[in-house]
Amino acid sequence: MKNFIYFYLSLIFVQLIINSQIVFSQTEYDYFKKQRLEKKAKKIKTISSFDYLDDALSEKIYYDEEGFLIKKEIYASSFVTGNAYISQEVIVNKYNDNEDISGSITVFKSDGSKVKNLKFNNMKPEIFYEISSFDEIQYDNVNYIFDNKGILTEKRFFSKKNFNSDEYARQLLFYNSNGKLIEYKYYTPGTTTVSFGKYYYNSNDLLEKEESSYDFQKGERVYGTRYEYEFY
Repeated sequence: MKNFIYFYLSLIFVQLIINSQIVFSQTEYDYFKKQRLEKKAKKIKTISSFDYLDDALSEKIYYDEEGFLIKKEIYASSFVTGNAYISQEVIVNKYNDNEDISGSITVFKSDGSKVKNLKFNNMKPEIFYEISSFDEIQYDNVNYIFDNKGILTEKRFFSKKNFNSDEYARQLLFYNSNGKLIEYKYYTPGTTTVSFGKYYYNSNDLLEKEESSYDFQKGERVYGTRYEYEFY
């Protein structure tokens, strides 16, 4: 009986060692698929973004019932009237098996006339979702770094136009004890300036607002965005 107990305990010990050495391998595709499925589960139809400065609508994103992004509207304000207008419209018409993204971008003037129309094919999601303006794409490549638990801890941004070939901007991501993203720090090559961001969530666990500032501000103006949702 004693030998059986020793054998049983040794099996448990070996299993604990094996489990402690398991590394969860996650790719960018896994990450964005998880994000999409969360939107599907929460039945999100649109997300609208409003600037802190004047509470103007800056962006509206449309999703289908499977959580796929199908359209993005980027807004600007007219210098003449002060009214918001759609400056860029992104239409997604195809996802491949890896969920790379294809579609078109239309750029508008404040009077609604078209400036140009561009096509993109099989754009990687880590590039697509980091673009703030499709009229001039800032980054040539973006790498996501995950820890051994599959948690996204760092983003690296490469730009031939803005950085040297061996340089990249870094965004470090920080989470609370529940695994919720709550803060970031962004470092730009060639400067000691650091930008900070904080994320706040509502009672439904949806992102409610995002605030950003710079290390040299010392408590001055805080920039940011608040979010509104529509649901299916």
